[in-house]
Amino acid sequence: MLTPHTLARHNHKLREYIRRKYGEIPGSPGTDIKTREYAISEALTHTHWYFEHYGKKYIHKSLEDAQKWNTLVGLMTILPAMFHKLTDTKELGKRTDAMLEKIAEGLIFYNHKKEVEEEYGTLKIPPPKEAVLLEGYLLPEFEKLKKDPQLQDKFLDALAEAYHVRTWPKERLREYLKLAVDAAEEVSSYLGKDGKPYIPVEEFEKFEKLNKFLDTLFTKEFHARKRPQQPTETKTWETPKPKADWIKKTEVQANEANIRTEATKLLGLIQGLKIAGAGEEALKNLEGKLWEEIRKTGRENLELAGLYAKLIAHLREKDLEGAEKFLSEVGKG
Repeated sequence: MLTPHTLARHNHKLREYIRRKYGEIPGSPGTDIKTREYAISEALTHTHWYFEHYGKKYIHKSLEDAQKWNTLVGLMTILPAMFHKLTDTKELGKRTDAMLEKIAEGLIFYNHKKEVEEEYGTLKIPPPKEAVLLEGYLLPEFEKLKKDPQLQDKFLDALAEAYHVRTWPKERLREYLKLAVDAAEEVSSYLGKDGKPYIPVEEFEKFEKLNKFLDTLFTKEFHARKRPQQPTETKTWETPKPKADWIKKTEVQANEANIRTEATKLLGLIQGLKIAGAGEEALKNLEGKLWEEIRKTGRENLELAGLYAKLIAHLREKDLEGAEKFLSEVGKG
């Protein structure tokens, strides 16, 4: 079963785990925390959004291979993303696109997620018009990357060229690659053949090989130290006093006002797109910006994240009228 290279959603909570593990996102001295957070977040998740909408289609022979390759690419791009302060999804996507193209086995036509008799390699003749086939570049099997030193060299050379990390000793990058390969297999084993789309933050602590990769990378490159464990002595906890009703009401009112304000802003944007007769590219650009906003929202702003997610659903259906109606209703309260 052929699977496209867009499965990176299971990495979304890894940034939060890294922050918990080290107390903050590690990084180079002089780099502000926000830049560190954006860089590591984009490194871990950029393949999902970019290759869904913009990049070439890279194909794997199995769901497990797609899981492993996506995790590997996310882990191996942490270092260059943080060193070069890369916080733009498209920029990371273009570089990863250039890297994967150099290691792909060739162009194929395939039937998405259906069992077919695949012809691997470059096909010179386009498929017949009646066949519902897609075009993509086949990536090597993950097991081959794990065992073949020549393919490992090819991957590291492609990474160094695409991400400008030739100043790092190749043997050090090779060490990170070996650890990342082990970590990717561990994550894939947890996700299973059915492909869980999500890993809770607390689960990452159980991944020994993933944690070994993180500790090695962040210790050697950014001098990170794990946050010390809290002592387990028995404490007498005071029962927190409940907030007064008027405080709760004020907080709810402030949050609702914030959502109405944001809905009104987005409504103006959607109306502008309607008037301009916006095409698919403009809608995809807006969707990308909304995903970035979702990543920035914290637990206290789940309603706001829901607003963005609902709007994304309308954009994917190219339903600007539905989006306009939805935002208008939310803006009125």
